Amino acid sequence: MELEAPIRSPLATDGSRIFFVTRDGLLHALERATGRSAWVQAVPEGSTVAASAALVVVRHPDGHVVARDAASGMPRWKARSGVSGNLAPVIDGDQVLVAGLGISALRLADGRLIWGAPGTPALTAPPVSSAGRVLVAEAGGVLRCRERSTGMPLWSFDAGAEVLAAPASDGRSVFFGTAGRSFLSVDLEKGRRRWRRRLGADVHDPALVVDDLVIFASLEAVLYALNKGNGHLTWRRPLPSRPLGGPVPLETTALIATRDTDILGFVAADGRRLGRTQTSAELVTPPLVLEDQLVLGQRNPWSLTVMGLDLTPRIPGRRRQEGAERRGRPASTPADEPERSASGKPERPASPEP
Repeated sequence: MELEAPIRSPLATDGSRIFFVTRDGLLHALERATGRSAWVQAVPEGSTVAASAALVVVRHPDGHVVARDAASGMPRWKARSGVSGNLAPVIDGDQVLVAGLGISALRLADGRLIWGAPGTPALTAPPVSSAGRVLVAEAGGVLRCRERSTGMPLWSFDAGAEVLAAPASDGRSVFFGTAGRSFLSVDLEKGRRRWRRRLGADVHDPALVVDDLVIFASLEAVLYALNKGNGHLTWRRPLPSRPLGGPVPLETTALIATRDTDILGFVAADGRRLGRTQTSAELVTPPLVLEDQLVLGQRNPWSLTVMGLDLTPRIPGRRRQEGAERRGRPASTPADEPERSASGKPERPASPEP
């Protein structure tokens, strides 16, 4: 579907429809099955969205929040969060978390304020809920943990540099990268540092926790997988260019989009590359995965594209494997190739710290 204005990231979905805001101040709802417009509503410029099974929650920059029926677009409720900004709202079970100049929690059913902590410091990433707690990244490089039901602060951790992406958590530990070329793990209960790994570049996108690994991409165009218990390197793979967002889970695969036309899939356990999908135009939003489909925002022309997901290894690689098997020798795979950065130079190993 071609658009008259660029898409503001992120995309949202209720499973049947895809929702997004364009920079001309329009909230679009598209039918996933047909790509046709279900409805369009005008919203203030800079609004962002999230979706549940029945509602689309629209966060206005001035702090107003409007919930609309996902199927019809009709308003269900409107509330004042007291928190201005343009971070996307986060639907957390029966709550809506609104972050920006402070943070507030609204009841999803009717927009009633549950708790609020408006004002400075500003938050630098959307909040994350885990094990009855809410994790927020504050300006100045502070990660703060609040009680989910009351908003009461429980602990804070000085990361030493800005945290620009939502942290990840497995319910016991918190994992996040910084603008100070490092990636850290903090204990969720007390906020004490468990380990830190120094990197060659900043981390601006969220991490993905898969089994005993935490997977993330840095601005040196490298995808890392660390042991989540001790921070030791399990594998790393070069990317064609810088990441557009964090890795996205698909069963046992980690998908990642880059700032051009590439979407790559890696086996989470060992980093083997499954395949590479190239889009027809430059990507502007991280991919939204819906079963066996990818939903993508693109530029030149501005468009929303739904494409089938196919990460089957390329035919030349398959032929190389078959030929090697016939000769009785193992074939090399992308996982066996030397680790090099996007510039072609050998990567500098990352160094863990206790």
